[in-house]
Amino acid sequence: MNISKAKLLQRMEKELVKAKVQMDNRETFLRSIANIQLLCELMLDDESTSSAQSMLLEQRPTVGMELKEKAKDIKENDNGFEHNPSSIFDF
Repeated sequence: MNISKAKLLQRMEKELVKAKVQMDNRETFLRSIANIQLLCELMLDDESTSSAQSMLLEQRPTVGMELKEKAKDIKENDNGFEHNPSSIFDF
């Protein structure tokens, strides 16, 4: 579900107005403040998810290049077995 930041901010403003009006009623006041907190967490979670996805996209090319370099190191010898010349068991 993709909710715009503007809608979240509008909802926060409504809850803030409700909290200001209901300052005398502790339960309603705290419920409005808790709703504002949840909306803030939702917005922050959305931001961290999108930044994490962009970080993953940025890292993919380097991972692919590392795999290509490792594939170059693996050679096939005369017996048909794969051979890694950088291995400590290189005979």
